[in-house]
Amino acid sequence: MWIADTVAGRALLPWLAIAVGVVPSARAQETAPAAGAPAPEVASTKAEVASPWDWAVLPVAFYAPETSVGLGAGGILFGDAPADPDRPRRDDNLALFLTATFRKQFIVATRGERYLAGQRYKIAAEGAAMRFPNQFWGIGNQTPEAAKDTYTRLLAEARVLFSVQALPDVFVGVGLGFGFFQLDDVAPDGAVAAYLEQQPGRGRLGAGSIVLQRDTRDDTLAAHRGAYTELSALFYGPYFGGQRRFATYHWDQRQFLRMGRSVLSTQVFAALVTGDVPLDEVPALGGSSRLRGYFEGRYRDRFYVMAQTECRIPIFWRLAAVPFFGVGDVFPSPTDLTFDDLKPAAGLGLRLNLKSERELNLRVDMALGRDSSGFYVNLGEAF
Repeated sequence: MWIADTVAGRALLPWLAIAVGVVPSARAQETAPAAGAPAPEVASTKAEVASPWDWAVLPVAFYAPETSVGLGAGGILFGDAPADPDRPRRDDNLALFLTATFRKQFIVATRGERYLAGQRYKIAAEGAAMRFPNQFWGIGNQTPEAAKDTYTRLLAEARVLFSVQALPDVFVGVGLGFGFFQLDDVAPDGAVAAYLEQQPGRGRLGAGSIVLQRDTRDDTLAAHRGAYTELSALFYGPYFGGQRRFATYHWDQRQFLRMGRSVLSTQVFAALVTGDVPLDEVPALGGSSRLRGYFEGRYRDRFYVMAQTECRIPIFWRLAAVPFFGVGDVFPSPTDLTFDDLKPAAGLGLRLNLKSERELNLRVDMALGRDSSGFYVNLGEAF
């Protein structure tokens, strides 16, 4: 699994896109300020010499049921060449983040992207080391609340992905990854110990991947129109240096439609795993971005499918209200898919745009699921 698709990664790595997308460069301030307006603030300082690079140091703060309050800091170096203002920026970048939460979850992560030959080729790499206490209720969509168990995940992992622009807005990539994981603090008679009787609790991870992405969004931070599609397959096994054979498949489809000043967003997501799957690679329902209102991992199984929709409705000034609704469930396999006991979720959020130059929203969401709820504070949209 890509680090960005973990509970910790979704809380941490969005800051990379935010930093690259909205931190204005010193050169931009010098050459294109609004008439009569003060120069926008910058998050970095440097000598006033034209350079194709800029840098920033950012604070990190967020809240989610899976992490409680998270605090940290990050630094980023990113390309600052002129770009088409009508297209999302695609800049070379390299970032390092350190994060700790009140639940004693610690993460060190780095990520970078390099574009070549007029952005026809892209090399993306990421790595992370983490200690992440978490919770597990067992496998299936009917696990009782009383089955809740705790454990600590230790992970060190690195991946690289090479992509080629096959068509306008379409990239096809292949990648390699390697890492090591271990589950600690496991109670002898709990749900985690029961899962580890059949599947590994530690070992090497080695994977090869295939990824297809199509992105026509007008803005990667808060899209108003366009679509995003990602299809990916990761194959773990001895051929790539791993100790277990399993595979993960993901489909992520998002659509954005502007309706006057409002924006209607929809997402369909599906995940499937096969083989001898470590616990944290089993698809997890819920979280701050997919099916808010459920603790991420409250329900896990080999096949997970969900759909959600939300509408950003401006209220006044820089505030917007966001009602949202979603539904999903987990199943042993795609052939077991039914609509008899889907898990619904609904909620209401507020957005506060923090930037006058571009829509960067502080997100506050309150969501209700079936016998559960969630409160979330973060930067950027849920999807």
